[in-house]
Amino acid sequence: MYAFAALLLVFLVALFNFDIGAMKTHEKRAMQTGHVVDPLKNTMSAEMEENALINKNGQMKHLLIPIVVLVLSTVDDAINWIFSNRRNSNHSHYV
Repeated sequence: MYAFAALLLVFLVALFNFDIGAMKTHEKRAMQTGHVVDPLKNTMSAEMEENALINKNGQMKHLLIPIVVLVLSTVDDAINWIFSNRRNSNHSHYV
């Protein structure tokens, strides 16, 4: 249930541009100054920040396709696992 709540939160934050907690502070700084990392913490060198590639062609499908594939493959594997265990357990009584 936690995983579904986390995925729902990701979509809500992306859809409604809803920033919470520390994310709100960092998003505000990035929008106002263009710095994607905290300059006081030096977590990324200035050279790396200047050379960081920014993809302006990002689309929603670039986010959704990997998530959909992950969810569908997980559900498919779970269904296959459940049915393979049922088949194996039914035959084990006769051996």
